[in-house]
Amino acid sequence: ALRIRVALSSQAAPVLSVEDDGAAVPVETAQTLLRAPTRSEGGLGIGLFQAARRAEALGYALTLDSNHDGAVRFSLARAPSGSGQNAGGNHPSVE
Repeated sequence: ALRIRVALSSQAAPVLSVEDDGAAVPVETAQTLLRAPTRSEGGLGIGLFQAARRAEALGYALTLDSNHDGAVRFSLARAPSGSGQNAGGNHPSVE
């Protein structure tokens, strides 16, 4: 059975991580997974792309931190200052 672990770390700044023990995301898919809709066997491939765009619009960054068989982890954290991402004042719609 697939195990999913959700963690909230608040050392320097809060970071929400979601990790599963499934198979790694193929390299060619991982390269575009958060930047463009990417088809998958089980879906349309727009969920993570939309989540990454929404996070960016709110001043956060969604990243693929670990991509190995048995340890695939995505993290959500405040985007670094000066990254050109919105820090939360204006919330543009994500299309």
